[in-house]
Amino acid sequence: MRRRSNPASPGSRAVSAATLRNLGKRARLVGRLRAFLTARGYLEVETPLISPYRVPDRHLVSVPAGDGFLQTSPEFAMKRLLAAGSGPIFQIGKAFRGGEQGRRHAVEFTIAEWYRPGPLAGLLREMDLLLQDLLLVPSAEAVTWAGLFRRGIGVDPFAVSDESLQRLAEAHGHPGQPETRTAALEFLFSRLVEPGLGAERPVFVTHYPADMAALARLTPDDPRTSERFEVFYQGLELANGYDELQDPEEHRRRFAADNRARAAAGLPPAAPDPRFLAALEDPGLPRCSGVALGVDRLVMAAVGAEDLDEVIAFREDAPATSRGR
Repeated sequence: MRRRSNPASPGSRAVSAATLRNLGKRARLVGRLRAFLTARGYLEVETPLISPYRVPDRHLVSVPAGDGFLQTSPEFAMKRLLAAGSGPIFQIGKAFRGGEQGRRHAVEFTIAEWYRPGPLAGLLREMDLLLQDLLLVPSAEAVTWAGLFRRGIGVDPFAVSDESLQRLAEAHGHPGQPETRTAALEFLFSRLVEPGLGAERPVFVTHYPADMAALARLTPDDPRTSERFEVFYQGLELANGYDELQDPEEHRRRFAADNRARAAAGLPPAAPDPRFLAALEDPGLPRCSGVALGVDRLVMAAVGAEDLDEVIAFREDAPATSRGR
């Protein structure tokens, strides 16, 4: 059973809401994560927290900082190191995303991100071993996104009509018509499938639809899907990973699509980082796979917490009384 600590009273930020016991567990868990990756030949690196460029993804809100923006993840800088021949690398540090407020969301959070040469299968095996070691759980179950959608919602996500999807989304609480087919699919999956994932052991959700690929390569034998996965445990999304897209022209096409989506949503344009695009051109990104793991949520899963306040020393992003999910 999950148990809550006694958080500080609303409005009080003088004392940490997390117990010293949980903070001690956090420190040991991060140490074991670092040792796991170092023992497997990963080089620990540090990249800048501030970039002159905001991230193009319309779902991520870049936080302004001086003349630039705080990183939403170290992805682009780490891939520039990979292009320079770094080999396997990892980083544990802070990332920032505007509007991320709730029991499981924070503007400022800790992320562990790492990349290894080769296709996704090796990374999935490694992630499974890591979670067994850190969380003392059985080996993960791997299920496709479409399989889970069919099982949980009862329709084929690739065959169902747009009208039926809209009706389903509205019937399950979507506020108005979803903007796009992809938005309806994402809403239904998050509402009806994600909360029950990984009750007994971690679940690797694989082969996300191509429209949700982000910067993952498409599946060679089924271009409707991508080589992207997410990890869930006890209803928490812990990690998001890709078999990394290498083609610089395809990156440009996807960034352009991101900016069209931003414009449709009334968001400012976000020019992609030209240094990243230049590294993709020459010397080029090697075949690799990568994953970003939410450290705060990992600690939540390890100690049975229900709120980020229970596993981080101080939280400055919003008043305690305004937090939701």
